[in-house]
Amino acid sequence: MLLFWIIVGVLMLILIFGYVAYYFRTQPQQKPNLQQEPTRENLTVMVRDPYCLFAYWDLPQKTVDELKKKQEQLVLRIYKLDESEHLDTKRIPYFDIQVTPEADNWYIKNLKAGRAYILEIGKCLDDGAFVPLARSRKVHTPHDGPGKIDPQWQPVAQAWHGATRYQLGTASEYMAERND
Repeated sequence: MLLFWIIVGVLMLILIFGYVAYYFRTQPQQKPNLQQEPTRENLTVMVRDPYCLFAYWDLPQKTVDELKKKQEQLVLRIYKLDESEHLDTKRIPYFDIQVTPEADNWYIKNLKAGRAYILEIGKCLDDGAFVPLARSRKVHTPHDGPGKIDPQWQPVAQAWHGATRYQLGTASEYMAERND
């Protein structure tokens, strides 16, 4: 009798899971609209190398059309931060790059290695005032030389001198010597 109820229970589970699978297979799938217009301004910055950043942005078509209609300049403003500085945009040194309203990305080259930057995309008004539309996160360009060696992890002098006398294929001998 117990075996009968186990078989009935298993068959019920198979029917239930089969119905659920059939139900979800027959439902229409909603695919994301990749051509959807951005709802707000967005600016993203990535570090390419110690001397170059790559920035890309999304601006709603309404904003781009307004820039063209009023013939305002779209400007990419690059703030050069020091580690001790807070983001006070009136005191931080910066430089501007004028971009066309149709552009959606830009490479910023000839930067200093080992420095922090924040970018803003905005419009420059006729009177010279800058109106930011979006701000990036803070990014750091890497140093262009070897890093500092931690005093607690100094390289062993024998490792540097001994590595030149061993040929390819004799690493196990070297490791046995190092583990003594």
